[in-house]
Amino acid sequence: MLQKRLNEHKKHKFITSAEEDLTPKSFLDKHYKTIAPAKFFSYFFSFISVLFGCIAIYTTLLQLLGIKTPLLNSFEAGGWVAILLISISILLLSFYEAGKHHFYTEGFLDYYRGVSGYGLREIGFAAILQIISISLSAYGGYIAAAEITGIEKSKQLTAIESEFLPIISQAKADLQSFKDAKTWRGKISDSNTPELNRLQQNVDNLEAQFLEAKRGAGVLGFVAETTEGTNKMIFILAGSQVLIEIFLTFCLWWLIYIKSRAVYEANIQSEEIPFFFKAPAELKGIEVNNAMITAEPQRKIGFHREHKPEPQYPQSKLQTPQTIEAQRTRETEQSEEQSSQPIIIDLSNEKKRVRTYIKRIEKSYTKTLLERLKTDISKLANFGYKVEIEDGKVTIKQSIPRGSRVFVQYSYGKIKIDYV
Repeated sequence: MLQKRLNEHKKHKFITSAEEDLTPKSFLDKHYKTIAPAKFFSYFFSFISVLFGCIAIYTTLLQLLGIKTPLLNSFEAGGWVAILLISISILLLSFYEAGKHHFYTEGFLDYYRGVSGYGLREIGFAAILQIISISLSAYGGYIAAAEITGIEKSKQLTAIESEFLPIISQAKADLQSFKDAKTWRGKISDSNTPELNRLQQNVDNLEAQFLEAKRGAGVLGFVAETTEGTNKMIFILAGSQVLIEIFLTFCLWWLIYIKSRAVYEANIQSEEIPFFFKAPAELKGIEVNNAMITAEPQRKIGFHREHKPEPQYPQSKLQTPQTIEAQRTRETEQSEEQSSQPIIIDLSNEKKRVRTYIKRIEKSYTKTLLERLKTDISKLANFGYKVEIEDGKVTIKQSIPRGSRVFVQYSYGKIKIDYV
C-alpha cells in the first residue's frame, strides 16, 4: 500500500514537472539562468588571458633588466623589483582586458540597436586587441610550458653534464689504465696501492660533485623532455588560449543578445492600449437596449447615450386640463423617440488587434499577449462575432449567439479557440 502511494506521488510529480516544462515560456524565462554563468566565464577567460600575457611581459622585463633566472625563482632573485614589475604587468593587462570587454560590448549593442555602422568599427577594434592578446598569451604560454615541461632544467642539466662528465670519464680512464699497467696475475703490488686509492678517490669526489651540482640546480633525478613532448605542450597551451578567446567573445555576445530579446518582449508587453481594455471590469453590468454594431468608426469607442435635454413646456398664464394633457403627450413622445435611438458600438479596433495579437503570439509567445487576445475575443463573442483560424488565416464573422462564452488556449505552438 505504501509502495503504491509512493508510485502515485512520483507519477504526480512527473506530470507536474512535464506540464511545467511544456508550458510556453518567453525567451528571457527560458535562458535567464545562463546570464550568471556567462558573466562568470567572461571574467574567468579574461583572467587566464591576463595570466599568460603577464608571464610574457614580466619575463621580458626581467631579461631587459638583466635578471636572468627561472620564472619560479624570480621573486627571490629580483626582490622588490620583481614584485613591482609583476604588479605593473597585471595592472596594464587588466586595463587591456577591460578595453576588450568595452569595445565588444558596445559593438554588439550598436549592432542590435540598428545604428549606423552596426557597431562594426568597435567590433573590429576589439578583434585587433584580441589578436594582440592571443599573441601575448601564446608567448606567455610558451614560457610557462618551458618551465612545466623542463626546457630550462634540460638546459641546466646539459650544462652540468658537459662540465663534469668529461672529467669523470677521464678520471675513470686513468684509473683503469693504472690498473691495467700495474696488475700482475690479477693482483696489484702493495707499493702501487696508494696511487690506486688516490685515483679511485678522485673518481668518487668528481661523481659526488656532479651529484651535488645537479642537486643544487634542482635537476637531480630529472630526465630531460624530448623536443616532441615540449612542442606538444606549447601547442596545447597556445591552442587553448585561442579557444578561450573564442568563448570569451561568445559570452560577451550572448549577454547582449539576451538583453535585445528581453527588450523586444518588454516592448510588446508595454504596448499602448485603449482605456476600455485596461479596465474591462468597468463595462460589466451595463445593460444596453437596441444596440447596433457597426464596423465603421462613427464615434468614440465605448457605450454612449445621447444627452437627454429637459423638455421645454410652453409658458401659459392659464393651465387648462387640455394643455396639461398635450404637454404630457409631447413629453412621452420625446422620451420614446430618444430611447429608440440605437447605441453605436465600434468593434473594428478589436478585430484589428485580434489579428495582430494572433500573429505576434505565433511568432513569439508571451502570457501578456495571450491575456489581451482573450479579452478582445471575449468582447467580440459577447456581440455575436466568432474568430476562426484556418491555415494561418484569421476570419471574424457574426455567426454565434450574443453573450456566448469563449475559451482561448495556447499549446504546442498553436492557438485554440472554443465557443460555448
